Amino acid sequence: MSKPRHHIYPRRELVRFTDRTGHLYRFARDRASKGIEYRNPRSVMRKRAYYRLANPNSGETEESVEQRLKQGEDEANRVLDVLIGQIDVWKSTIPAGCSKYELRRIENRIRTSPPVSPNESESRILKRHVSWKFMRSDRRKESESVALKAVLDEAVERYGQEEVDSLDPDWLRQFSRDTSNRLAGMGPSPYARAISELKGLTVSVLVGQRIRPFIVGDNPVIKLIAEGKHLLDKESEILMPISSDVALSICGPPGVRFNMVLNNRAVGGVNKQTFVQSNEIACRSNEVLESLVRDGKKNGPR
Repeated sequence: MSKPRHHIYPRRELVRFTDRTGHLYRFARDRASKGIEYRNPRSVMRKRAYYRLANPNSGETEESVEQRLKQGEDEANRVLDVLIGQIDVWKSTIPAGCSKYELRRIENRIRTSPPVSPNESESRILKRHVSWKFMRSDRRKESESVALKAVLDEAVERYGQEEVDSLDPDWLRQFSRDTSNRLAGMGPSPYARAISELKGLTVSVLVGQRIRPFIVGDNPVIKLIAEGKHLLDKESEILMPISSDVALSICGPPGVRFNMVLNNRAVGGVNKQTFVQSNEIACRSNEVLESLVRDGKKNGPR
């Protein structure tokens, strides 16, 4: 009996990164010899038995885990569809060929009157969506629910390095199983919930004719943490592109903020980190992906 194929990154969300023909350019490190391929989202970021559980006696099946994830993602995507639709309408009102000076004036104006502003319930759904993606994003092997590194990282974040170093091995194994189940889709961890509840939401939109698009990776959420800081510090953030020109960040104090991104340097930083931490990467622009692959070869393996 063949094992089912599961989308690591949902097809419904991949569509937001496609070009006008509904396709995207894909590069996979584990199939690097094939180079960059032009693909339909149906065949991108899929693995056999990806949601196989670590504990076969749990009573859950691969299909039930995927169905549970789908329910949460469907709720988030209903909000995302509305949000992105509103942003597209707003962007269509910006005259073509706007100078940087004119774009700066628009940027100043939206600080007091943002074109989109999710309400408290929508904001909570969006933050939960990003934090769940973050907590699941370190998975690597088909036969495991989560990489051990992700389990240990969460333990260190919650209890501190010294505490983890002195843990009883039996307790650590149980913690590993519990965390694996949570990250496989059985519910958000307390840590992920804390991130989404204690911090605010920023909606960042790429504006400008020459701005490069975001890429998407199978490890889609990046951490931006200053040296010596903790992820829950107000200066730290987790960021995830949700389309070629929109990203969500959990950062700062509670509340919703809207941000225009006008230069390629910021986009390049996000794309580079996504590329470095992901196995499979996709983008609507072949030029952007080629540049990242070329730079990756220069810098050697991860």
